[in-house]
Amino acid sequence: MNVRYLEIFRAVMETGSTSAAAELLRISQPAVSNQLRLLESQIGLELFDRRSRRLVPTREAQLIYEKSKIFFLALQSLDTFSEQLRRGARGQLNFVCSPSLTNGCIHEAIRRFHLDRPDVTLKLDSPSNERIIAMILAEMTEFGLTITPLEHPSLISTLLAKLPIYCVVPKNDALSKRTTIRPGDLVGKKLISYPKHSEIGRIIDSVLPSSVRSVEPFVEVRYISMALRVAEATEGIALVDGHTARSANTDLVTVHPIETEQYLPLVATQLKGQKLSLIAESFIEEYVKVTRLPLN
Repeated sequence: MNVRYLEIFRAVMETGSTSAAAELLRISQPAVSNQLRLLESQIGLELFDRRSRRLVPTREAQLIYEKSKIFFLALQSLDTFSEQLRRGARGQLNFVCSPSLTNGCIHEAIRRFHLDRPDVTLKLDSPSNERIIAMILAEMTEFGLTITPLEHPSLISTLLAKLPIYCVVPKNDALSKRTTIRPGDLVGKKLISYPKHSEIGRIIDSVLPSSVRSVEPFVEVRYISMALRVAEATEGIALVDGHTARSANTDLVTVHPIETEQYLPLVATQLKGQKLSLIAESFIEEYVKVTRLPLN
């Protein structure tokens, strides 16, 4: 059944004449009459008795009109839903982040996002970087958030933010009294480090003096979030990004900027040639805003 024919039929039923319906729909009166006849031909029913230039709805027309109300309500609901999708206000977002990002900004970004878009369902997982690559390639997730880019010829990584590096110090350490820490201050300290073959390890090592890099680490961990937790539980000192530093337990440790021009890159990775959904773009925008908030 042609939707346009139904719209004209409804207008005639509600206004009482083809001329009034034509004025309402801003089309000609002959066009209304012609499309009414086409509707009658399409459904095989006579909908109006034509009496002296008057249209009198038949019993069948009354029944169809009542049923059409349900249809037009559903159509209006679909229009509203489509508009919400266009604005990123409805739907579902599947994304992943590396374990290093499960602390800090991600929780606040989710909270803020849901305040504006309560009808969007977020599905978040935090697998290893290797698994993130596999999930994006298999289209099991729309994008991945990581510290440092993911390398694969079918993926593209976009720099979202340059995260400053902070030093996490146990409260009983003399460095906890400092406002800012210099790399040389870490000589002789128990450092929590990262694998030297990793991109995070390479960046953090470039901050440290050679005399510190050559010493065996106090503890070596893979993820920045783990480095923070080890620092809170031991006498070790960790270098972490500003994102992770937000979740530090200040009853156990102090957090200080370290004098360096180095930073840790926060990136979003997706399939090459695939445009992100409006919901994904909206979430990433909110997430980046949160990463730029001052560290308390």
